[in-house]
Amino acid sequence: FFFQAEDGIRDDLVTGVQTCALPIFLISAGTLTIDTSQGTVFCGYLSSSVTTWAFTNVPTTNGKLITVTLILQGSSTNTYGDACSVNGSSISNGIKWSGGSAPTATNNIDIISFTIMKDNSGTIYVIGSSTTNIS
Repeated sequence: FFFQAEDGIRDDLVTGVQTCALPIFLISAGTLTIDTSQGTVFCGYLSSSVTTWAFTNVPTTNGKLITVTLILQGSSTNTYGDACSVNGSSISNGIKWSGGSAPTATNNIDIISFTIMKDNSGTIYVIGSSTTNIS
């Protein structure tokens, strides 16, 4: 399975398309670690269910946000959890999912996006949304 996506650059002098064979995301004890220093859009297969999403190297300036998108070749035997951490700190109440609950994994392509933001008082929120079952 190959996935092709624009690299997101919008400039008349710079263009590009990336093609990649989907890697398998390795999950350790239910935790998927996503290193935002490596990018903000990732594609691949999940090796098992995710109970905790661990975001690392996230810039955490007050009043700023970052969006991370996962494009997953799904498996309906996997599940997506609510727990998360940002730079090693657990986020109380976990991910705030659009619609109120984590999406259901499918056997087709699932796109899951997380917006990580730190408000001016220093509280970090992770908001999750999804488009699933793309065939």
